[in-house]
Amino acid sequence: MRAAVGKREEKFSLKTREPVEAKRLHAEALAALEQRWANLRAPICKLDNSELHRISITMYERCLELRELPGVNWDTAIGEHLWESGFGRKPEEPLSLSSESVSQSFLQAWCKTLADEFISVNGLKIDDEDRLKIAKAISTGAQRAALTLNRRAKGDYSLDSPFPVATRANEAQWISPPNRSLESLLEG
Repeated sequence: MRAAVGKREEKFSLKTREPVEAKRLHAEALAALEQRWANLRAPICKLDNSELHRISITMYERCLELRELPGVNWDTAIGEHLWESGFGRKPEEPLSLSSESVSQSFLQAWCKTLADEFISVNGLKIDDEDRLKIAKAISTGAQRAALTLNRRAKGDYSLDSPFPVATRANEAQWISPPNRSLESLLEG
């Protein structure tokens, strides 16, 4: 394990002096650490779509909590085509660099850095293909968060769900209510 982690022991602060809070945080941190070490002992795993979906939603929710995309100025026009090769290049000038292609490379690098952090924190052993899938999942969540934050900045707080999925259990919430006036709602 020392070869995989690069150190014999891991130390970190619980960032509290309250004994009750420290016990709770210690239990959470210990569980997370044990999960990480179990992942490091496991063979290389392949991520399924539900795990990638969870990563994307987590990124979306984290950005909405922060009310920004941390550490990056996300361009939604570029985010729409982030993983397309040749985006922002002119066919007549294949070797020229446009500001769009530079921004695209920067946003891709940001997503890959966050993917590496996710892999490290969770102690995952995955191949380069799944690393790229995680980066793409992060970019999907970031793109949807940026679009939502832009809408909110304009005063539009309509449906904020990043990935609405209608099932029998939540079907009722997707059915639009009958058109009623404000007066009829207040009267009952």
